[in-house]
Parts: sequence; C-alpha cells; structure tokens
Amino acid sequence: MSLYLYGRVLGLSGRIEEARAKFEAALKLDPFLPWAHHGLATCLATTDRLDEAAKAYRRALDLNPNFWRSYEPLSGVLMRLGRAAEAEPLLRKLVATRPDEASAWITLGKLEAFRTRYGEAAAAFEKALEIRPTNDEAMRLLAFTLRKGDRLDRALEIYTRMSERNPKDYAIHIALGEVNERLGENAVAAGHFEKAAELAPAGAATESSDLLKHAQELRERPAKEKRNPRAKTPREWCEILLNSTEEERCIEAIRVLAAYPQIDEDVHKAILRSLKNPSGKVRTLAIRALADRYGPAIGELVPLLSLFVDDKDRNVRAFAVRALGDSREPSAVPALIRALSDADPYVFREAHRGLVLATPAMVDAVLPEPLDAARIGKTRADWKSWYEENRDRYRKYEPKEDGR
Repeated sequence: MSLYLYGRVLGLSGRIEEARAKFEAALKLDPFLPWAHHGLATCLATTDRLDEAAKAYRRALDLNPNFWRSYEPLSGVLMRLGRAAEAEPLLRKLVATRPDEASAWITLGKLEAFRTRYGEAAAAFEKALEIRPTNDEAMRLLAFTLRKGDRLDRALEIYTRMSERNPKDYAIHIALGEVNERLGENAVAAGHFEKAAELAPAGAATESSDLLKHAQELRERPAKEKRNPRAKTPREWCEILLNSTEEERCIEAIRVLAAYPQIDEDVHKAILRSLKNPSGKVRTLAIRALADRYGPAIGELVPLLSLFVDDKDRNVRAFAVRALGDSREPSAVPALIRALSDADPYVFREAHRGLVLATPAMVDAVLPEPLDAARIGKTRADWKSWYEENRDRYRKYEPKEDGR
C-alpha cells in the first residue's frame, strides 16, 4: 500500500512516469489491489495510452465492482476512444448508485451532448448544478446545450448567473449578447456586445471593433423585435456565405448560421467550407461557430484546428489556438507548442493558456498583464524544456514532414 500512496503523491505532483512505475511495482506485490490498478490506469490515460488505461480501469472493477472511483474515468476514456455505447451503461449505473456525484452527471451530460441528444444532456447538467450550484463547468455546458435546444430563456438565466460570478469574462458577455439578440432584445444585446468589446483581452482590437460595429447595428434597429426576426431560410444563408463576394454579407450569414439551433448537415458543411474564405474575419467566425457547435466534443476538431495555427490572420490563429486549448486533448499539444513561437503576444497568451489546460505541466498558470518580452521568453523556454522532456507521449500527434 505504501508504494501505491507514493505513486499517488508523484502523480499529483505531475511526475507521471515515476508514478506509473510505483503503481506497477505495487501490483507486482499485490495484483489484487484495485487502488493500484486505478492509479496505473490514470497514468496511462494522462499519457494518452487509452486502450491500456481502459483495460486497467476494467481490471480495478473486475476486482471490485463497487469501486466507484473507476467508473467515471473509465467512461471518459471510452468516450475518447469513440466507444460511447460502452460508456453509457457505466455512467447510468454510477448516477443511479451515487446520485449525489456532480462530476458523474457532468460526464453523462457530455456523453449525451456528444451524441447530439441535447435535451438529455441539459437534464444531466441541470442535475449536476442542483448538486453543485456554483460549478462553472456544469453552468457552461448547460448553457451550451440549452442554446442547442433553442431553450433560450433558460440559457439566458444560466449565462446571467455566470456573468454574476465572472463579471469580467468577455466571452460570457458575447454569449449574453447572442442569446438576447435571438430573443429580439436588441438594446440589451447591444449592451452586452459593447461590454464584451471593453473586456476583450489585450491584442483583440479587431474583434472589439467587430463587436462594437455589430452593437451599433443592433442599436439602429428597434429595441425589441419578434424572436428570430430574420426571415431567410438556412439554405439561403448558406448560399450567401459560400457565394457572396462581399465580406459584410458573409459575416452576417455566418453569424446567423452559427446561431441556428438545429443540427443541419448543409449548415455544418457551409461553415466548414467557409474556413477557405479569403476574409480573416469570416474564417475567425467559422472557427468560433465550429467550436460552439461541437462543444464537449471539440476534440474531434483538433486535426482541423491545428492547420490554422499558422494562418496569416492573427485573429484566426488566436481563435484556433483557444479552441485547441479548450479541447484539453493531448493531440492538441504539438500545435499549441508550435503556437508559442508566434510573435503576437495575444496568440502566445492563448497558446500558454491552452497548454495549461491540456497538459499536467507545472508551468505558471497565470501570466501578468501586460506581457513583456522577457516574461514571454522565459515562459516559452519553460514550455519548450517541458516538451522536450515529455515529447515521446505526444510525438505521434506531430505533423509529418510535409506539414500535414
């Protein structure tokens, strides 16, 4: 048991390979210790050895079917392997047996959202929020699924709560603006877009300008309108997005399509094709729309998003890097490391944030504002050093010699 405890301490300090060795040593002494199988599985999952991790978690449950600690991480690993059908009964059993585990409800909700069952996903996130009323992840995911299901009034309630907890989060104000606009509350929406522009991170001048311009457009319309006032069909907006040579028309089209609540293959394909649009603003909005559309399943976009880390438009690069970080996927790490070399401090900051989310590295999580060249250089060097030491676990995700 002492080897297991030592391994756990090493794992919590980020020394994953050393922890794995201790868990393996513990299992040689006692192969019937579910705790050690669980610890080994966690190390394997952290280093993206998912098949081995699933087997180790299964072994812990074979030894003790009531070892509840392994149910949720096993489900998460199975989902990452694309085996959602195997994960679902585990999660159903877990929430039925331990209904007060908020994290289990969140994982179940992610599974339902991954399968585009947004009503069921929202119900799971609501349950998690009932258990943990201040859980930021549950609120964020609940708001996402409510918008997908066109339950805008409830989404507005959740975003308002999120704003009260994090009043300086510009992304929440953007979401509040988008929801209020769909509800026909143009004046309220404009206020949130203006606030988002004020709070936008350093270096996001172009996005701030776009937000202010859109806010002005809303203020020129009636303060209140009927819900979803634009009359064009999604197909018509797709045609505008793909065929118009006017940047402003393409921007308007993608904003409308991004807010379209239903899962529509034509809309999805149009947004994907708009990533080739010559306008950096359109490509940026396309990346935002795809990230919002995929939500908890954003990891599927990592190969695509990685292609935009070197885009000529800095806002495209920044939003692609942000979405890669939000995926929290090991496969995103090489692209994020590459993005650290970006000369733009805004992109650099997003790359640092993404690596903090996607890795177990112990590099400073919070960067000062503003960033000076010395701090950028030190942080970049720290990440490069960490990556060289841990490169083997990410090497398979690095681009081939042709860059693709």
